[in-house]
Amino acid sequence: MSRNLLFVAISRTGPDPLRHETFEIAAILRRPGAPDMGRYWVIRPEHLEAADDAELRRTRYLERREAWEHNGDPVISLDPSLGTTVPTSRRSVAEKLAAAMVDAHLVTLGRDREPEFLREFMRKQGSPCPHLGHLDATVHAAGAMYGWAQGWHTCAQTASAAVANQVDFGPELPYDPFWIARALGLALPAEQENAYARAQLAAAIWSTTTARPAPLPVPPPEPAPPGPADAAELLGDLVATGSRDDDHPGLSPDRRPPCGDDERPAAADQTVAMPVA
Repeated sequence: MSRNLLFVAISRTGPDPLRHETFEIAAILRRPGAPDMGRYWVIRPEHLEAADDAELRRTRYLERREAWEHNGDPVISLDPSLGTTVPTSRRSVAEKLAAAMVDAHLVTLGRDREPEFLREFMRKQGSPCPHLGHLDATVHAAGAMYGWAQGWHTCAQTASAAVANQVDFGPELPYDPFWIARALGLALPAEQENAYARAQLAAAIWSTTTARPAPLPVPPPEPAPPGPADAAELLGDLVATGSRDDDHPGLSPDRRPPCGDDERPAAADQTVAMPVA
C-alpha cells in the first residue's frame, strides 16, 4: 500500500462545490525518503457574483486578492519560499494536481470539503482526480490526543504525551483544527486564511500525531547467580583457615578444625608449609 501523502488546502467562494469556485489551492506532496514538495496556486473566480458573502468574509478574499492580482494574470503559481509569481492556466493546475494525486492519500484539516471541490475543479478541466483516499488530520489528531489523555501515552512514550495528557475535551464536535494544533503545542500560522499555511499545518499535525514512539529502554542484564565453587577454591579456603590457626596458637581447641586427635597429620603440615617455587 502506498505511503505517499498529499496535504491539501483550498479557499472557495462558497460551501457548494457545484455552484461555487475554488480560488486558492495548496498542495504538499510527501513521499518516504524524499523531501516535501509544495505547490501553491491562486485562481481568479469567473463567477464572483455567485459567491457567498459569509465565505468571502471568512477567507478575507477581498483583502487578500491584491497580493496575487498585481500582475493581472487570471491564474498564477506562487513560489511558497520566495513568494514570486508565474502565470499559468487552470488546465495546467489540474494536470499537476492529478500527477501529484496518483498513488497518494489526501490529507486535509477537514473543514473546507477539499476533495469535493478539487474533484469538481479538475472535472471541468478534463482531468481525473485519482487520489487513493481522504484522511482528516484533525480527526486523527483528536483520536490520538484522546488516547493520550486516557493514559495510553505511558505505552507510546511520545515526546508530546506530557502536553496531550492535559487536554480538556470540553469543546463540542467538530473539533477546530487550530484548537487541536494549539493543544499539541504547534505554532499557528500568522495568516490562517492562507491555503498554503493551512496545508503546512495539516502536515505538522499529521507528523506530530503519527510519530513513532521512542524505543523502550533495554534493562541491563541481571548478574549471573554464583556457581558452585571448584576444587581449587575449596582447597584455598582450607589452606587459609589452617594458616589462621597456626598464627594464633592461643585459640581454644574447640575453634580449631577437628582432626580426630589433637595433632594434625604430618603430611598435611608439610603440604601447607611447602613454599611455592
